Amino acid sequence: MTGGETRPDAGDRERLLALEAEVVRLRAALTAAGLDASVARAATADAEAAMHLARSDAATAASGHACDMAAGRIELTDAAAFNVRLQDLNDELLAREERLQAVVESATSHAIIEMDFEGRITGWSPGAEHVLGWTAAEAIGQDGAVIWTLEDRAAGEPERERQVADAVGTMAGDRWHVRCDGARFWGSGHLTLLRNGRPRGYLKILRDRTAERRAEEALRESEAARRVALEGGRMGAWRWDCRARSVRCDPMLMALWGLPSTEAAVPVEVFTALTSHEGAGVIEAVMAQEVAPGEEFDWDLEVISGPTTGHWIRLRGRADLEQPWIIHGVSFDVTDTRAAAARLRESEARHRLLIESWTQAVWETDADGVVVADSPSWRAYTGQTPEEWRGFGWLDAIHPDDRPHAERHWREAIAARGPVDAEYRLRAPNGGWRWTNVRAAPVPDAKGHVEKWVGMNIDIDARKRAEASLQESKDRYHALFSSMDEAYAVIEVLRDKTGAWGDFRFLEVNPAFVAHTSMPYPVGKTATELLGAPNPRWTQMYGQALDTGDPMRVQEAEPTLGRLFDLNIFSLDRAQNRVAVLFSDITARVKADLALRESEARFRSLVEGIPQLLWRSAEGGVWRWASSRWSDYTGQSPEAALELGWLDAVHPEDRAATRSAWAEAPARGLLSVDHRLRRAADGAWRWHQTRALPVEDGVQSEWLGSCTDIEDQMQARTVLARGQHELQELVAQRTGELMAAEATLRQSQKMEAIGQLTGGIAHDFNNMLQGVIGGLHMVRLRLAEGRTADVARYTDAACDAAGRAAGLTRRLLAFARRQKLEPRPIDTDALIRGMEDLVRRSVGPAIALKFRLHNGSLPVLCDPSELESAVLNLCINARDAMASGGS
Repeated sequence: MTGGETRPDAGDRERLLALEAEVVRLRAALTAAGLDASVARAATADAEAAMHLARSDAATAASGHACDMAAGRIELTDAAAFNVRLQDLNDELLAREERLQAVVESATSHAIIEMDFEGRITGWSPGAEHVLGWTAAEAIGQDGAVIWTLEDRAAGEPERERQVADAVGTMAGDRWHVRCDGARFWGSGHLTLLRNGRPRGYLKILRDRTAERRAEEALRESEAARRVALEGGRMGAWRWDCRARSVRCDPMLMALWGLPSTEAAVPVEVFTALTSHEGAGVIEAVMAQEVAPGEEFDWDLEVISGPTTGHWIRLRGRADLEQPWIIHGVSFDVTDTRAAAARLRESEARHRLLIESWTQAVWETDADGVVVADSPSWRAYTGQTPEEWRGFGWLDAIHPDDRPHAERHWREAIAARGPVDAEYRLRAPNGGWRWTNVRAAPVPDAKGHVEKWVGMNIDIDARKRAEASLQESKDRYHALFSSMDEAYAVIEVLRDKTGAWGDFRFLEVNPAFVAHTSMPYPVGKTATELLGAPNPRWTQMYGQALDTGDPMRVQEAEPTLGRLFDLNIFSLDRAQNRVAVLFSDITARVKADLALRESEARFRSLVEGIPQLLWRSAEGGVWRWASSRWSDYTGQSPEAALELGWLDAVHPEDRAATRSAWAEAPARGLLSVDHRLRRAADGAWRWHQTRALPVEDGVQSEWLGSCTDIEDQMQARTVLARGQHELQELVAQRTGELMAAEATLRQSQKMEAIGQLTGGIAHDFNNMLQGVIGGLHMVRLRLAEGRTADVARYTDAACDAAGRAAGLTRRLLAFARRQKLEPRPIDTDALIRGMEDLVRRSVGPAIALKFRLHNGSLPVLCDPSELESAVLNLCINARDAMASGGS
């Protein structure tokens, strides 16, 4: 070498190797993070070319030096020129490395971690700090297992992951991880073995997928809760005997398999014939193995034959602790669940594909946020030309509804020099709109000023659609939840200090729950807070559902509320001690049932106590029921009397009339017939009166009737008909005698009245005679004196007195004698006036007479003598009733 020349030394070669290793690391990081392959290749191509040239120059320089040392004939390359070229390559490689590093560091949603072979952290990206919480200074040097859960660390999962990566080069998986503050998150991890000719450590890419997992779990829980509410616990129970190769099933399980219900044990071969070859193999494997006590089984079997073909049945069971060859379990239809799981797996596969492709576009802007550089990935996705894309033209590719928000968010981030994390819809290659998550971060220069911005767009359309589907499912579930008549609640069962089930808290209820219980809104409150103390029985049942995992259906009273409930209890989430309760208030129904039973008991007592024979019948005399008294009386069994069998107890001569009465009954609305029934006790035929009325229920569907024994009445009727003639003659005779006695009585009463009148009438009659005698005496004197002028006057006076006496005599004779009645219209007023003297004399001077007459305006049709006799009798009776006088 000539003086002043420098040659590449070992330090230069080490620097080249270090730069080469950094290029390899960055390329692995970009590939593992899922960055666009074309971007990764474009970003690393120049660096690899520079490294190749640098190695070639270094090799040439080293070769020249060796030749000079060996032979002294080969001229070395100018060392100064080599150093300048090497420095240029280093500067260019460092610039490209810085740009690639900025791209990686802008991916804050991904934690990029480097580790050595012992699992110690040697590299920590800004994304790792964002996702996990530790700063690079805090994380570097720690055991990489710090981000694993205690359970996984105890199980040796970090070491196993490195072992798999050592064996196959990479290890991927989803599991729970731990942040700096101890909080857990669901991470999707990818561990890669770094190589540069030989292994030199590991690179781990970790993404937080907690939100996606919780959305998926919420969707599954929502669907599960909806199925619980709709299906109401349609499960079948079974008991599997591996030794006897038989199964005892309840009706629900038989229905799930499309088999008729039976209480007998069903051979295993019945089920293996109905399921697929794989399902039959699962069953036979269990039959053949040695089952351990308490061993649990969970199978899904497809039905390929019978009415339920195409359905999937899930069998969950546990071996008996004392007889492990006996397996107890439940089964339910999981066809919809498996279909949903298949759809979910398909969705997850699509989502994984999206995650693997990860970004839609990667781009850069200047310090002011103005696009100046081209982005083929952006243009390929949005279809914009370079001219349309530059400046703020990228806003035209954003959905018009999201554009103002996106522009405002971007300008605020530029002003604040802070990271960008926003969501909006971006125009897709097919012309549609897809949701994207834009992530961007400023790249500072050596002085800390923003030199440029780098960013990327991540497709989140699947997540947005899943969220919309979840919300739609929640809305459907809420609509169903709110409209159910049955009360529904999700309950968290709580343990007391001793570890026993002691209380429970309401997590969710529907409106029917409040209506059925009349409780205040209970969500978030415990039974102790609401009722003062929880019902121990309810707490026990909820705990039992969690302990066994088996559904329960019971009727339980709540004394505090004064209600009786029909409850269906299901284990919803045993890990979180949650159960679902579907129930209804049956207080009124139970009371009604009790009242009905009491009414039926009273009716039964009435039916058995009355002498009539009761029965129920359809149209045409087709009996549906006969009372026990019918069987006791006729000797027919209740079954023999049904349909038309009861006619056997009717006298043959009366059956035609009975059938005719049934034929006429619908039109008349009444069945009425008399016929003879055979009495079983002595074989006698006795007459019965049969009556029935229809029970109306929209149509005449039933007749209620009775048969009453009228044998005694029929015999009495016969006797009565036989002696009716003699009786009529006897009645006529007795009637005549009675009428004669009455006539005699009336006559005696008249004579008694005449006797009472005799005293008063004799004086009046004597005065009348004196008038006659005095008149005749004066006539005689005047004739003797020859004074005939006054004779006529005295003669008239004598005649008048004689007439009054004759009238009184006539009335007495008419009152006293028995004469034929001669009714005719008479003037009652004139008749009463004519009786005035007779009445006055009959009642005497102590009684004052007052007459209230109508001047003949009311004629009466009667016998005058009978009316005078009646009036006189009434006056005499009135006189006798007023001993002290009156009017």
